[in-house]
Amino acid sequence: MRASVLRALARLDRSHVYPPLLVVLCGLGFALRLHRLDFHALWWDEGITLYFAPLNPVAMTQAAALFEDLNPPAYRMTVGLWMRLVGPTPFSVRYVSLICGLLIVPLVWVVGRRTVGAGGALVGAALAATGPALIYYSQEAKGYTFVALAVWLAHAFWLSLVRNGIPGRKCGRFSPQAIAYGAATAAAFSAHYIAIFNAAADGLWAFLSAWLRRDRGRLLVVWTLSLMLALTVVLAYAGPIFRETAAGLEHTSESYSGHSLLTYIGRVAEELASSPVRSQTGILAAIGLTLLGLGGALSSEGHARGRGLVAVWLLVPLALGYLFQQVYPFFFPRFLLYVAPALYLLAGAGLIALGRRMPAAGAPIVIILIVLNLASLNPIYTRPDNPDEDYRPLIAHLASLTRPGDVVLYAYAWQVGYLQSYLPGNDLVFELIYYTPDTLDLIDPELSLIARDHARIWLLGYMGHLDDPTNLVARWLKAHLLRAELHTFGKTELALYVRPDATSPPLSEEGPVERATFGPAIALDYTPISVTVRPGDVVGVPLTWRASASPGMRYAVFVHVRDADGYPLIQNDGDPVNGDHPTDLWQPGDVIADPRILLVRADIPPGRYPVFVGLYDRDTGTRVPVQDAAGQPLGDSLFVGTVEVVPR
Repeated sequence: MRASVLRALARLDRSHVYPPLLVVLCGLGFALRLHRLDFHALWWDEGITLYFAPLNPVAMTQAAALFEDLNPPAYRMTVGLWMRLVGPTPFSVRYVSLICGLLIVPLVWVVGRRTVGAGGALVGAALAATGPALIYYSQEAKGYTFVALAVWLAHAFWLSLVRNGIPGRKCGRFSPQAIAYGAATAAAFSAHYIAIFNAAADGLWAFLSAWLRRDRGRLLVVWTLSLMLALTVVLAYAGPIFRETAAGLEHTSESYSGHSLLTYIGRVAEELASSPVRSQTGILAAIGLTLLGLGGALSSEGHARGRGLVAVWLLVPLALGYLFQQVYPFFFPRFLLYVAPALYLLAGAGLIALGRRMPAAGAPIVIILIVLNLASLNPIYTRPDNPDEDYRPLIAHLASLTRPGDVVLYAYAWQVGYLQSYLPGNDLVFELIYYTPDTLDLIDPELSLIARDHARIWLLGYMGHLDDPTNLVARWLKAHLLRAELHTFGKTELALYVRPDATSPPLSEEGPVERATFGPAIALDYTPISVTVRPGDVVGVPLTWRASASPGMRYAVFVHVRDADGYPLIQNDGDPVNGDHPTDLWQPGDVIADPRILLVRADIPPGRYPVFVGLYDRDTGTRVPVQDAAGQPLGDSLFVGTVEVVPR
């Protein structure tokens, strides 16, 4: 039987088999988008979405001005409404993009049936259902599939304005379809400014229709009024913060450079025609789709005007994107995700044309394309994007240790988005520490106020060590509070600072003092401790060092909570006073208050544990021998009390 599957698809205009096939494709598309929806960690842009989404329009505008944000609010407002219904977890928030990405599949069929024919439309819908690019961005809390859905709704309404859906014939009157086209265009533009490139494509088609006197300019009038509607909606938000948005675009573009035409085409083809996650199968799929799309655009088969319109929807945004990235290099192919379905439709038209000329080759090509698409999904489902940016271990650690009323200091909006999504309903307080050279004088009064109101302060650092003296916030906290922990997770550091009155026992309270000596030059005054704590609590160990002579060596202080085998379950090692008073600089008569704190981790099993203090040579690790007040040797560490850990 030599009849090709594609030949059968070409006859679907006269059949009734496409509804069940379309349902199957939608089901397949849903399953592929749902699979491992929350596998990937949230990344910056998703965190920013989650930060902005709960805000009211006024607060959203203010935050956009502060952070010089580049995105209009339509998608974020939609996500905010969705979050109120289902919560802020990564799975639930990404569901908005999943729904948008899925609805594109039947829209491709609707539009394609009236532009490239039912056979090409069904192939295009199949490619949209299995396309790795659409699936990848359907699993991301970012507005790319939202924009693509709005754009293809605009395409559907645009076709409804013209008799038989083919621009170039008699244009329909300004109608509810025209209003719907304007609303869809406004929705796309209100979610991403680059969607204006699609409106430019429709404008070019409308202008050509008017110039060729095919519709007496009525299509151009509809387009102009619709564009005015879209601009009015967007300017209501973007107008007041235009200067900040423009500055943000300038600043972000400074870190990028524009691409040559060939490089630009290659990047766009690879990401949109195949997958944002590079793979050999994806490259093959991109080459095949691009060639088929070119064949569909140049084919001499029927639906010439419809294919021409689809080609305009594809090529005009791509051309404008190339020009844009020459001026503002902060540009990525994903900004033009909405052109991918146009390529799918042209590829479908190309397959139908090929199937008519070479019936035996058509079916294998369809199968190969689908198989390549599905194979390209494997790295999407299995390859983590960037493990160093995965905040899930950090947030799990934080969740096990925080207390109601703890404050988290952050400098990047996406960090709060992560925390709110991975820790829904948390009792944390978030404070922005974003200072410019003109506002450095605010550091002391603002941090003093925060420390007054919150006994425990968590600090998030990113791509910079919190012990760096140029980190003015960390330096202030180190000078005024006690640091209980400094933990590194990939590119992020997490530190906990506490007030002396927030430890167990409170370091702000005085108790009976005992003395021990370390070698011939150092004495230690300490208050024995006996406390009961839970995971997340901070144990305070009050220490005061006295130098009877200059030690002449650099010793590190250690405070260990040990298990029954002598293994340190919890420890605090380092130079005295967070490194500000190293022992090799001590002079006779120096008295150094060096309170130490120990954070009780969540993995510490319940039990009663001894606490030991000591000194060791930083170079050799050799411990300094200890004697009690009567001169009796105590070994190489001093017992200072006990800590009993109970379940949280």
